[in-house]
Amino acid sequence: MLTLFHHPMFATCRFVRLAFGEYGEELALIEEKPWTRRKEFLALNPAGTLPI
Repeated sequence: MLTLFHHPMFATCRFVRLAFGEYGEELALIEEKPWTRRKEFLALNPAGTLPI
């Protein structure tokens, strides 16, 4: 199972969730607020952008 770091209101994140839903794939969803700039999140994506 893949993990998606996302924010529910971001259009790019919605697109990824919809695409995976269309193919019947499951995602582990982790809601991320990129404006908080958590160290753990920045370690995964130094740019701090979503989705990843």
